[in-house]
Amino acid sequence: YYAGLAAHTPFVTQENLVSQYLPSGMTTTAWTDIAGSNNMTGAVTDPPAFDGNDYYTIGNPVDLQFTNNWSVEAWASQSDQAPVGSAFERLVSKDAVAANRSFILSQRDNDGFPFAGIFVGSSLKGVTGTHDYADGNYHHYMVTHDGTTLKLYVDGALEGSVATGGAMDAGVADWEIGRAQNNSAYLNTGRVDTVRFYNATLTPTQIINNYHAGKPVHS
Repeated sequence: YYAGLAAHTPFVTQENLVSQYLPSGMTTTAWTDIAGSNNMTGAVTDPPAFDGNDYYTIGNPVDLQFTNNWSVEAWASQSDQAPVGSAFERLVSKDAVAANRSFILSQRDNDGFPFAGIFVGSSLKGVTGTHDYADGNYHHYMVTHDGTTLKLYVDGALEGSVATGGAMDAGVADWEIGRAQNNSAYLNTGRVDTVRFYNATLTPTQIINNYHAGKPVHS
């Protein structure tokens, strides 16, 4: 049993990992990138909780200016289904709302369904999940894009996909956790405590491995 344990334990994918943010690196004003150099600055009162005023910002570093073949991952927990200015509370986004729109990962307030979308030629290509995950428990979210198809996975399972027909708009908006850039209408009320960025499209096997690897600390 012990001889085989290491080889049969799920592990987080390290290949093509650009930036990684874990709870141990969170403070009220910063969040350390332990895989790269894209440290976040923050305005957070009680990590890892977001109370509708909190957020972290990464900026727009060159190695996070994805277009094709990328994956964005987050562990998050939501419980509030009452709208807070908008039905879409942002988990991770690269979106200035009025312009320079690229990426959205959000949780809908009205029904608890997750939503992932990208902008291609300024046109939103999005996919909405089919289950209510606003149950107060942590869930694992993964968004992948291979240049033609956007996919949303939750807890290792595919929730949906949409044909995009092209690369995600690069844009100049900041990557942010907990809100859309400079827009209080999309602030998060919940928890986000692990975020990863990959410059490759993770496979279903890699995604399920990441999910199982993170379950012990998100149960």
